[in-house]
Order: sequence, then structure tokens, then C-alpha cells
Amino acid sequence: MIKLKKLFPVLFCLILSLAAWLFLFCFRNYGHLHIRVVNAYTLMPVEGVRVVIPDAEKELVSDNTGSCVFTGMPIRKNSLHQRLVPQDWGECTVIASYGGYRPTVILNVRVDKDKMRNGPTVYMFPEELDDIEVAAIVESPDDEWLAQLVEKYS
Repeated sequence: MIKLKKLFPVLFCLILSLAAWLFLFCFRNYGHLHIRVVNAYTLMPVEGVRVVIPDAEKELVSDNTGSCVFTGMPIRKNSLHQRLVPQDWGECTVIASYGGYRPTVILNVRVDKDKMRNGPTVYMFPEELDDIEVAAIVESPDDEWLAQLVEKYS
């Protein structure tokens, strides 16, 4: 009987911890990205590009089709956008780098809950053809959200 009394709090804490972990895991929102990396001038796929999503601490290398598939991307909302007009998607940053090409950064990449997005396409600029140091691209929110923003502040 004494052993059960001592064991009960430990089991209770273990079950409570497991329930909390399951709750967080099951109810957390995730999306997925199928990123394609291409040469900006020829539009041919670029293999071996290091693609990093720092917001999610994820990194992959593009395959022979220029593809990287990121799964389990957390839905992190842009706090500025959220204050203006609520958004139902998350955003992340994509950084791509490969020898012979300028690094490319894409900001505000849309991540939708429970969906596989076919995109974005990362355009890599060959070093010898371009003077830019880093190609920076900013994705725009969708038309519906922009219309709501204009309506609210017009």
C-alpha cells in the first residue's frame, strides 16, 4: 500500500505530461511547402542548392528536379499583418544558397494550415551574370486579404 501511495504522484505527473504533449502536438497548426529552385535566366532546375527555413529550423538540399519538400511547417502569423487585418495563414523566410549563384532570400512566404503549397519558386541568379549581392523577394498576401485591408483603412 505504501508503494502505491508513492507511485501514484509519479504516474499522475507522467500521464499529465503525456496528455499535455499530445494536446500540443495534435492541435498545433502545420503546413507544407514544395519549393522549386531554378536558374533565373534559363528556368532550368538547380540541383544541390541549400534551402534553409530559419523560422522552423529546417534545411534541405534541392534534388535533380530542383525540388525540396518541407513538411510540418509551423503556422507563424505575421504580427504586423495580424494587427491590421487578421490572417488565417502563417509566414516564413526561405534562404537559398549555392556556389556560382547569388544567395536568394524570400520573405513572407505563405504557409497554409494542413495544406501542401506548390511553391514558392526560388530564382537563383548566376554570379557572373548579375551584380546583385543577394536577391531579395517579398511575397505579397493574397488579393482577398489585401482587399480587406483597403476596405478597413479607406
